[in-house]
Amino acid sequence: MGIASVFRQSVARFGDRVAVESEDGVRLTYRELDRLAAGVAALMLRRGVRRGDRVAVMSDPCPGYVAVNLAAAKLGVTLVGINTRYTAADADYCVRDADAKLLFFDDAHRDVLDGVTGFADAVELTLPTLAATDATGLVETGRPEDIHTIIYTSGTTGKPKGAMISQSAAAIRALRLVSSFGLTGADAFLGWLPLFHTSGEEPLNATFLSGGRYLTFRRAEPGPLVEAVEHRGGSWTWLLPGMSAQFLDLAAARGADLDGLRFAGGYGNLLPGRLLDDLLGRGVAFVDLFGQTESSLLIAANRIDTPGTREWDKYPAPLLDVRIVRPDGTEAGVGEPGECVVRGPSVMSGYLNQPDATEEVFRDGWLHTGDLLARTEDGAVRFVDRKKYLIKTGGENVYPMEVELAVGAHPDVAEVCVVGVPDDRWGETVKAFVVLRPGGVADRAALDEYCRGRLAGFKRPRMIEFIDGDALPRSTTGKVVRAELGSRPVREEHRV
Repeated sequence: MGIASVFRQSVARFGDRVAVESEDGVRLTYRELDRLAAGVAALMLRRGVRRGDRVAVMSDPCPGYVAVNLAAAKLGVTLVGINTRYTAADADYCVRDADAKLLFFDDAHRDVLDGVTGFADAVELTLPTLAATDATGLVETGRPEDIHTIIYTSGTTGKPKGAMISQSAAAIRALRLVSSFGLTGADAFLGWLPLFHTSGEEPLNATFLSGGRYLTFRRAEPGPLVEAVEHRGGSWTWLLPGMSAQFLDLAAARGADLDGLRFAGGYGNLLPGRLLDDLLGRGVAFVDLFGQTESSLLIAANRIDTPGTREWDKYPAPLLDVRIVRPDGTEAGVGEPGECVVRGPSVMSGYLNQPDATEEVFRDGWLHTGDLLARTEDGAVRFVDRKKYLIKTGGENVYPMEVELAVGAHPDVAEVCVVGVPDDRWGETVKAFVVLRPGGVADRAALDEYCRGRLAGFKRPRMIEFIDGDALPRSTTGKVVRAELGSRPVREEHRV
């Protein structure tokens, strides 16, 4: 079964329920959204788009974007989401790489299109435009094996890589979320993350599979999210770095009632302890996730309900084989860090136009995630770090996350990011970029003293640079872009 089939069944079951709702009051039922998507599919056909072709979208989340997504599924056309934070050159690269026949765009990103020339035709993403084409007699040609979306990954080295996700893989990912989170028709997802990311795409499909509502937000701002929980029935969302503090601090300042929020998902190791305890203290559960674009947003997860929890053990998700292996491919022992490799029906079909990169990550039928995990006695897995973030200093291995957890536990520290930087003596040394809380007074000497006894000597940061939270470079999902921090000049005044 593919995404087209999932939505067709949902229309039959939930036709008059609201399927998608924007912050400016646009509400479409499943039946209305289906008619709009059919009209968009007819528009695509009139513009010469056929099954197997690709169309691109450069837009913030909105009901029109959702309709284009479903229209593509109906026809077996591949949807290529373009990161709205890309420069014109980056956007043009993706459009050309995908050989997009048609580009949908919203008014907010019209200026970027002046530098994008790799498409044959363009359509502005307004509801009147999308609804203008008669869909009478439309024949749906989409199949489960068709590539549904191409999601371009961050591209920390070189150009972004387009991960190809089939309709059947997308449906399995949706089923995994519904099953793992117990989603029902009473749920409403706060869709503040972009639909060109798997963190926006997978909850969309899971929402439709379960008959719920998808609430779209054009901007990642905490005010509308708090309001949506209090007054629009928002019941689950992601709380990622950056947004988590803004959302919870604003809710506290307003005295907002968050009782309707059943749970929030995110990366537990990146969420400051005070924020996690604040969330749990309000009766909102936190689901600690591990996943990736190439295989699934949900490779492993664990639900946390008790304040004070700082253990990040997660359990492998259903419908996915998960192994932890050594460099030679043998199984790593309990507690031994190894690379996480996965296999299952939700895994991507490969990288678009990059056979070498595809061959590099697929070995013996297993997708190599590039993440280091360790297995516990009871079968859970514990995230250690990204393989490429490993710091080698004086022949010793240092995992940045371990250092970040130690430094981040200091009461004056709001956020920390650890990278390896060149060092004449040790090859690499550990550097911490530290954001202090308002009123925090800790200096380098205080943080160094705090880490003694908590970290081995070779793991302690030898360089500490204090930085404003707003100055941390972030991806569209709120993660700190380590490569940008690691490339900054090394200055002696930052040495401890």
